[in-house]
Amino acid sequence: MSSPTERDEFNRLTKQLNLQNNLTIYSKVPNERMADYFSMIGDSGGFLCSTSKVEGFG
Repeated sequence: MSSPTERDEFNRLTKQLNLQNNLTIYSKVPNERMADYFSMIGDSGGFLCSTSKVEGFG
């Protein structure tokens, strides 16, 4: 739901901070697949940052 300008700035910043190899973006994940994604994130030892404007997570 970002504008092209926001997306470009995000991509520029991730490159500047050298995060592109450590960042995975999942968008429009169907509700029935969320448990799989939460499991993958938990198993990775990574960090979940939800930017949903309409949903939350526990």
